[in-house]
Amino acid sequence: MSKKSANTRPALSPAEYGKFIEGLELLEVRLVRLNVEARSFPIKPADTRLEVADEASYTPVEGGFEVFHRYLLLATNAQPSSEPVGRIEAEFGLRFTSVQPIGQPYFEIFRDINLPVNTWPYWRELVQAMTARMGWPPITLPLLKRGTQAASRSIAQKERKRK
Repeated sequence: MSKKSANTRPALSPAEYGKFIEGLELLEVRLVRLNVEARSFPIKPADTRLEVADEASYTPVEGGFEVFHRYLLLATNAQPSSEPVGRIEAEFGLRFTSVQPIGQPYFEIFRDINLPVNTWPYWRELVQAMTARMGWPPITLPLLKRGTQAASRSIAQKERKRK
């Protein structure tokens, strides 16, 4: 019998995760926080680099769990060391009922696969509407594609990079 270290987490089988997902229902999606900054008026899409990052956390509650999913869009001039010309940060709150209690192994998969499917459409619409209100050409974010290499980093990594 092999001994597992404290840092090794047991892998979740697709059947176990599938059973967890079957027992989920989405009750509510709400905008919790929004911060918008436009430091350039207007941007030139060809000269602007966009970066999107996200992070999420969960809290178990009776009969399910709550998730807070935060997105950050940074717009910078094409030069590598330029300061952001704009930024949109939004946090969405979601409430789920769950037959099975959520734990970290389940949430790690849920955060990467299922959660963005629920929040990305809200984020895309918000970015498009806010950029138009900022006097910029409306930005349409790309399709959400699962099963490919994740292109974004965490918001904390983006913030450290800026400083």
